[in-house]
Amino acid sequence: MNIDISNLGLSNTVIDFIAEKDKNIDFDNFNEKGANGLLLFGHHKLLKKRVALKFYYYENGIHEEVELLASIKNDNILPILDAGIIDAKNAFFMTDEISAGDLDELILTNKKSYKHAIEITRGILNGLVEMHSSKNKLLHRDLKPANILLSQNNVPLIADFGSVKRIPDDEDGVNGSRHAALYRPPEAYENFYTYSSDIYQVGLVLYQLLGGYLPYEEKAYLNKKQKIKYDKLPSLFDKSKYVDSIIYELSKKCNLVDLNTLPPYVGDKLKSIIRKAICPNFLKRFQTCSEFIHALHEYGLGKDWTHSTDSGYKLEIDNKIYKIERQTTGKYACMKSTDGGLTWRREAGINDNTENKVIHDLKFKIK
Repeated sequence: MNIDISNLGLSNTVIDFIAEKDKNIDFDNFNEKGANGLLLFGHHKLLKKRVALKFYYYENGIHEEVELLASIKNDNILPILDAGIIDAKNAFFMTDEISAGDLDELILTNKKSYKHAIEITRGILNGLVEMHSSKNKLLHRDLKPANILLSQNNVPLIADFGSVKRIPDDEDGVNGSRHAALYRPPEAYENFYTYSSDIYQVGLVLYQLLGGYLPYEEKAYLNKKQKIKYDKLPSLFDKSKYVDSIIYELSKKCNLVDLNTLPPYVGDKLKSIIRKAICPNFLKRFQTCSEFIHALHEYGLGKDWTHSTDSGYKLEIDNKIYKIERQTTGKYACMKSTDGGLTWRREAGINDNTENKVIHDLKFKIK
């Protein structure tokens, strides 16, 4: 083993298990990014490829979820190569290592594509259709950007199955996962989770992919008075629990996100789709992934706008590139290039104005 795992707080049985696995896998890297367990990466000597082992807390009961997941063959679900229970509290599953990164990394880049955001969301929902199907009845319960991987072809892959639970045949839902408070739907705080709860999380992911503001820094969700209280709390645990309570209040009032932070080219219809997906009342959301997919299908992919902190808003269509550029006057202009961005000229018929107005006028002109 080329890495030291002695300081990761693992139990002796897990350490012994990893040592045994090390006979077939040359472990060379690890990741503690997820709140629910540890990821180890290495080269599998027998399979002759890179693999990832996820270790996670095992809730008691029959471990049928992993067995069902292992039987699923879907383009948007990361296949499970192996899985098992280590001891009374720990389990693992093994998958291919995906080296192209996750949605967190994509969101944190300074370039976001409108079309790509819609395509990725459709892919996630396609994977969930299979998980939610009547034969599987599986809930992921921890859908967030860090748990959606991207293949080399930019295909989204649902991963990190440590929180997956099956809905019993005589029930409508399961208990809510305690992971990722930011993505936890309001009903999960009240210990209930169902199909539309997964949909809520996908709605938040779509919002982020489009460029919506959803910071990971805890204090970003606190007002001035709440920050003073936060700073006086004695421990990190107390502070985290306090922020969780604030996020819960924001989510159940639909104040967790601000749709006005989305780029100006995101229209009202798409905002309405997001608003329905993240509705605080789980009965008023899309009730199935197919409903969500249908809404996005009716909306269409739209024009492929991109947004980056370096070059602002751009649109490529019909071998033309449009960009919204700030002028020395403080107003914005619409510039057009027909040679791949080598030369630019002002687009006729669109006057200098505010950024939003220029984008609105361009959308109207080319629709």
